[in-house]
Amino acid sequence: MQRGKLFVKVSLQTEIDDAHDKQQTTVEAKGELFETDRQTVIRFTEKSDEQSDVATMITIKSDQVSIKRSGAVEMNQQFRPAQITETIYRHQFGSIRMETETLDFRYKPLTSTNTTAELALDYSTKLDGEEERAHKLLLTIEEDKS
Repeated sequence: MQRGKLFVKVSLQTEIDDAHDKQQTTVEAKGELFETDRQTVIRFTEKSDEQSDVATMITIKSDQVSIKRSGAVEMNQQFRPAQITETIYRHQFGSIRMETETLDFRYKPLTSTNTTAELALDYSTKLDGEEERAHKLLLTIEEDKS
């Protein structure tokens, strides 16, 4: 893929598994992908009937991923393999302190032969010191040619 900006279609699938329940969500959106030699940035807006829009920006580097969300939900979450990071998750009901331990992340970029990019994250979180929850995130990205 040529370096620069592309219009893309994204599918963000998340799964949260705690001892009592498993929740799965999927967000489909159109967005933009910016790529340089050192990082890839994906921006899109999550639209929902239940709440205001949430702007999401995902930055992927060789040694870390960050997800910044703003709007109805606000957070700036860092993912670094084998490290615990902290952030504050803000939503309409208040703020929650969140610890994240990144177990693994893999990124397969768009290339001339690979028409779908994929970011996979496996991590666990503790919200305000509560019970740990397992998370999986899969972001699929393809060029929007429409």
